[in-house]
Amino acid sequence: MKWEDLSKYSGPISRLFILALTWFNQICAMTGNPFIPIDNKAINLFVSTGLTLLSTAVCYWKNNSFTEPAVAADNLKKAIKKLATDKLNELLGIVEEENKMEEK
Repeated sequence: MKWEDLSKYSGPISRLFILALTWFNQICAMTGNPFIPIDNKAINLFVSTGLTLLSTAVCYWKNNSFTEPAVAADNLKKAIKKLATDKLNELLGIVEEENKMEEK
């Protein structure tokens, strides 16, 4: 992998980093040694658990494509969706014009 191509993977890598950080903080908080220091242990545990759940949900929900074929497939899917949306909008425009002509 070339360093120039790293920008393609910035989203998945950053989500993975956030997930690892929140899980690390969660484990530290459970053992009584919070990584993110907050005075009140109850607040720390609540915030830490909330961040861990949120980052887990986001990482699970998002499609994290790390390989070049997966990134290419994502780009193809986006192109197909855009083409389908453009064609659908074109057809809806034709139908609207025909409806206006019938109303006259």
